Amino acid sequence: PEFVNYLKYLKYWQRPEYARFIVYPHALAFLDLLQQKTFREEMKRVDEATRIHELQYHHWRWPNYQEDSTAVVPAHSTNDDSPRM
Repeated sequence: PEFVNYLKYLKYWQRPEYARFIVYPHALAFLDLLQQKTFREEMKRVDEATRIHELQYHHWRWPNYQEDSTAVVPAHSTNDDSPRM
């Protein structure tokens, strides 16, 4: 319960006077996701946490690539610079 309360407390960062200092805006989206018990439970699974990590990594690597925003990045992608969707 303490962690959940702390997550609720952190929501003040979403207010404009604080959000302007956020370097990685996706942190605010993850803050919203972490408010949901189902998301917190899913993040306990290594495969699901890895999938989310890979999606985030590829989003940062190719921020302007928007061919299909619903595509899933396959696990174990290569290290070359071409996006894999």
